[in-house]
Amino acid sequence: MKKIIFLVIVALAIFFIGNFLFSGRENQFFPLKNLKEENIIYKNIAMGDSVIKAEIALSEEEKRKGLSGRKFLPEDAGMLFIFDKPNFYAFWMKEMKFPIDIVWIGDNLEIIDITENLNPDSYPQTFFPSKPVRFVVEVNAGWVKKHYIKKGMTVRI
Repeated sequence: MKKIIFLVIVALAIFFIGNFLFSGRENQFFPLKNLKEENIIYKNIAMGDSVIKAEIALSEEEKRKGLSGRKFLPEDAGMLFIFDKPNFYAFWMKEMKFPIDIVWIGDNLEIIDITENLNPDSYPQTFFPSKPVRFVVEVNAGWVKKHYIKKGMTVRI
């Protein structure tokens, strides 16, 4: 009986310590928006053998703002833009503070184009895919090259 009580106490201690250590970890390592903002949705996106944790930009406001005004993007993090239908969506570097790579993804989840190393000083220039896309992923500049991401790869969301 003492052994069972001891095991229950150890299990509870592990549970509470784990909860304490890992609660809020998403906000600590992925501070993509103010902590006051709720309802932020993240999705894991796999490209090749690599996975990023992407904040989803769904509303028109979120899509217009994107990563603008943020000081940095954590490694292996990104932003996913989801559009209702495939089209030639334009992106720019307005109010960006760090360079990014853009991965342009078609309706069938195939990478259509990749635009690498976009610098904030390129604003007001706009960037487009060569074919209509339905999804766009922004990641830190150099991420695409580092993870061997290529046109034609299939993305898993």
